[in-house]
Amino acid sequence: MFWQLKGAHPDAIALIAQDGSCVTYAELSARADDWSDRLRSTAGTRSAIVAVEIEPTPESIGAYLGALRAGIPVLLLEPSRETEESRIAEFWQPEIIVRAGEIVASPKLDRDKKDEGAIHPELSLLLSTSGTTGDPKLVRLSAGNIASNAEAIVEYLGITGCDRAITSLPLFYSYGLSVLNSYLQVGATIVLTDRKILDPEFWSLCESRGVTSLALVPHQVELLAAGNLDRLALSSLRYVTQAGGKLSSESATTMWEVGQCHGWDLFIMYGQTEASPRMSYVPPRMLPEASDTIGIPIPGGKIDLIGPGGKAITEPNVAGELVYRGPNVMMGYAERREDLARDKEVSALDTGDIAELTEDGLFRIVGRKKRFAKLFGLRISLDRTEEILRQKGIPAFVIAVDESLVVLHREAQDGPKARHEIEGAYGLPTESVLSAHIDEVPLAPSGKPDMRAMAAIAEQVVREKEVTAVGDQSIRTALARATKQSAVEPGDSFNSLGGDSLSYIQMQLTLEENLSSVPDDWANMTLEQLEALATEQSGGSGQLTSVPFDIVLRILAITLVVAQHASNLPLYGGVWMLIALMGASAERFQKKHMVEGKPLLLAWRMLYPIIPAYFLLLLLYSQMRSEVPLEYLFLVGNYYVFSKGSLLTAYWFVSFYAQVVFLLALIAAIPKLRSVFAKSPFIANATMAFFLIVGIAIFDLLSGLRNGPYIVWPVKFIASHGFFQCLPIFLIGWCLSAASSNRSATVALLLAAAYIVYFYLVVGGLLKIALLAMTFVAIWHPLKLRLPFAWYRNAATLASATLFVYLLHPVVVYITNGLQFSEISRVAIAIAVSFFVAVVAQKIFAAVESGVVGSRWYAKSSAKADGRKFV
Repeated sequence: MFWQLKGAHPDAIALIAQDGSCVTYAELSARADDWSDRLRSTAGTRSAIVAVEIEPTPESIGAYLGALRAGIPVLLLEPSRETEESRIAEFWQPEIIVRAGEIVASPKLDRDKKDEGAIHPELSLLLSTSGTTGDPKLVRLSAGNIASNAEAIVEYLGITGCDRAITSLPLFYSYGLSVLNSYLQVGATIVLTDRKILDPEFWSLCESRGVTSLALVPHQVELLAAGNLDRLALSSLRYVTQAGGKLSSESATTMWEVGQCHGWDLFIMYGQTEASPRMSYVPPRMLPEASDTIGIPIPGGKIDLIGPGGKAITEPNVAGELVYRGPNVMMGYAERREDLARDKEVSALDTGDIAELTEDGLFRIVGRKKRFAKLFGLRISLDRTEEILRQKGIPAFVIAVDESLVVLHREAQDGPKARHEIEGAYGLPTESVLSAHIDEVPLAPSGKPDMRAMAAIAEQVVREKEVTAVGDQSIRTALARATKQSAVEPGDSFNSLGGDSLSYIQMQLTLEENLSSVPDDWANMTLEQLEALATEQSGGSGQLTSVPFDIVLRILAITLVVAQHASNLPLYGGVWMLIALMGASAERFQKKHMVEGKPLLLAWRMLYPIIPAYFLLLLLYSQMRSEVPLEYLFLVGNYYVFSKGSLLTAYWFVSFYAQVVFLLALIAAIPKLRSVFAKSPFIANATMAFFLIVGIAIFDLLSGLRNGPYIVWPVKFIASHGFFQCLPIFLIGWCLSAASSNRSATVALLLAAAYIVYFYLVVGGLLKIALLAMTFVAIWHPLKLRLPFAWYRNAATLASATLFVYLLHPVVVYITNGLQFSEISRVAIAIAVSFFVAVVAQKIFAAVESGVVGSRWYAKSSAKADGRKFV
């Protein structure tokens, strides 16, 4: 057993810490024994599991080995991610928790002294399955499972005591853990580091420590392939392993060629956590020709292909279900505490993959067992989707093509209905569901539907975008939805009905579909004028479209916000871009309400649905996490400083937004203020911005009431979050949007320059300054991009969902931070999921609102805000 460390001389080096200190096998064994005694003592006589937040440190590895020696099942968790509040730890509530190399207070032992039941004596390791991080379901692995897999890996990789690996992967990930286990099995050396693959220090360590092997996942290979392959020219490197997902044949061939050039071998491997985790590998001698295969079973393992009726497939090029057998196959899953006492329940691992045998005796994966599509994080059964349509009287076939579902329907009129049913069933973005009519179902020689032929049709539909995902809607309907009206009249315009910046994007999208050339001033044109244009012009969806640059800025800003909150990367600046864009939007769409003295309508248009959704989130937070600070309930959260991290931290912007709306409504409500504003909105805002910049500069920089990033009076708050500190950004955005002459533009730009200087002195960070400056310039001198309509449609959909992205992304970030991926991968996932969730939430909200818009309550509320009578 590798945890007994019997395969090395006691004086051999087991671990090399990041600081260069070495730990011998004798020292590591003593450390493991010490941990074994401590864990046994802590557990006492009761059955227990120990959760180890495993890090690339000698102490953390000693705790892992000590738990194995003590016979206490160990649950490996990601450091600083899985605390008692996380899904896994909260669900399983381990009796012992090891964090940062120390046993921390166990909440479960403190409040519940009773033994919850026996644990199977062979159970040694509990891991979350790859791709389901955060799911309480765990893989149960026995001592024999992990020991046999370590021995098999040693055999087929030819690892010796002279080898040195580096922790290029986290140890809580089954792939990274298998490297540690197999190297300890033969007395080899592990170089410990938490440096990332693109960090120059990582490669300095590889060279200086004489690293002989690297373990990589496809994403890391892609990062290296993007201009960094020269880093693999290590003098000591003997081989590189790749697992954790399918590597493209092109990337595999490139890696093989680099290896041939620099004298190292490439091992492509296949596995699952349920197999401890290795199941097969491609012998390097068979590359690059075999780069599209998963190779041969590992020593001691066996792969079978099972056809219909359970019959084994032995002939080449015949597809069947891939089933693996071997001593490394898990005991089973654990979904509740009593499952830990269960005996081994799995002898043959059903991988869910469809594979075939090549002429050379290798296995090649060709698909998945069932017709499932993975779209936007959802696993969608195509068979079930077809059944849903059949229940609605729509005979159709559903094909998955990349990030789209294509409905091939038999009846010509069923396209819009079919798309609507699928979008509603799964909450998919409209543009991800396409449809096309087929006169006849293509048949195979057997008389069954020819699925390959239909897949080709579906691919053609996606390529040509013959069916738009937005759906057919008239200009009248689009205008009513955009302005939240139950009905619109011929003389109404977008601006007269109080449209806002987000609905502006959606309305322009509809116009681009109906008009070959959209007038710049369409927001002031009446419905009658727009419909007249539509009768004269054909739709423009097949042509290049002028895309307002503020759409790009919105997407960039909210992307930066999500990326900043999802990582430790210094990606600050997005929220202040949003504030500047908010100012420009208010100038375009809310100035009319201020001048006309309609504070209620202004507040209604700007706060709905942001504030209702915000308070709903606060309610959910209070029920699931903890109490909400009063400051957040009273919309002054930007003046509250959390003592530690919180999901609510990001919502300071909502408080600031509400405060700005209150200010605008106050100006609209007080006649004297309104009259001053109405004479010249530009001068009023520019004057206010000037005195604010001077005032806060004197107060913040010269008053001595600052403490680092904080202002300590009248309450302690973050300077860059304060109302008076951020308000100039809003006002400058307004002024730049309103500047109609060289003189006014000069004034606005000087104010922008002055504030940027102040902002740099207070907040710092060249990226923040550059982003804010870019936003100011883009508002002053708006650019338009010429893009294909399909690109514009997708960009507009994302831009219009930025409100929901901001409201929902903290929850997404909290969940994705628990994923067992690199920081960059988690950021990318958080961004993608945040936009997806936001688009879905927006669609749900729109569906609910569409029913409310026609109701008497909504019409009455809207009319009251507008100052009209409702009969």
